[in-house]
Amino acid sequence: ASGQQVILFHFVGEAAGDALRIQNDEIMGWPWVAIDTLLHQPDEQLREAKVIKQITRRLLRKEFYPLDVFHGMIR
Repeated sequence: ASGQQVILFHFVGEAAGDALRIQNDEIMGWPWVAIDTLLHQPDEQLREAKVIKQITRRLLRKEFYPLDVFHGMIR
């Protein structure tokens, strides 16, 4: 509504091993789920469900780009 363009960044990683290291002040919930199951989760079970589902659909369609694509564009 502000007329400003929004760029949504999310980071894709790969799990390595089964250990999770967290700091005391970080979010404590970390369930691993298959990405294709996220679209079927009830919205009330997801934080920012609309955004999570938008990201999920893009990941399933392989619509993601490396950070170096944006490196020179953002200052």
